Amino acid sequence: MIKDAYEKLFSSNEVSVREKLLKLLDATHILAKPPHFPAQVYSHIPGETTELGDVGTHFGYVLKDGSTNVAKAPNGREYPLYPNTMFSFPDAIKIAGKARMRIFTALGQKGLMNITGDIGDWGRQNYIDGCTSTLHISPVMKGDACMNSLYFPEAVEQTQHTHPSIRAGIVSSGEGICKTPVGDIPLQEGNSFFLPPETWHSFHTVKGKTLGVVAFHPDSDFGPTHEDHPMLNRTHFAFLHKLKSALRVRQAGK
Repeated sequence: MIKDAYEKLFSSNEVSVREKLLKLLDATHILAKPPHFPAQVYSHIPGETTELGDVGTHFGYVLKDGSTNVAKAPNGREYPLYPNTMFSFPDAIKIAGKARMRIFTALGQKGLMNITGDIGDWGRQNYIDGCTSTLHISPVMKGDACMNSLYFPEAVEQTQHTHPSIRAGIVSSGEGICKTPVGDIPLQEGNSFFLPPETWHSFHTVKGKTLGVVAFHPDSDFGPTHEDHPMLNRTHFAFLHKLKSALRVRQAGK
């Protein structure tokens, strides 16, 4: 299979090994300069007030400490932030309360306000090596930041991998190990983590133990655009709608 892909990529009239190598590097984007997605990470100190400026969209997760924090907007409106939930605020915000919390700011991005329900203990989408994930706060536009949860069942040996941008988050439940080139890092509920771009890593659990992780992504590779979104895509004009209906009837009659 690899041989077929190689032969398809390189035509027979190429004679220079250097040309072949440059074509391979170009096709795999290895030499491309990775984009930069600036972000900031905060830890809310229980009992104090965390003030976040109007510099981007603030994402966060409230740990399961049993307390409810309060987010206060510049217009005076207050929003309760319950344990084991996520949130995002696109403007300046003040957060107070006794619950521990991690905040991730996607600088320069203009998202939407979101407050989720309990993130649960399993993922809605499949992930690698039998793990699952859930996209709780979606990108507003293609390429924007998002918030996810990851769930690792017991006895998982995850494959080593990298991500093109930073990964920052916190352990929401259970315990496990993060294996990196600099060593194995024990993880337990409440621990934070930060992975620079292209850092090799993998998560592991032992028999009888599971692991839940909240992960902030400063970027994404999908989402709506001005030319591709549900409102536009599902808007049918009279002639086009009739034509599609006629085609369906014709196909059904075959």
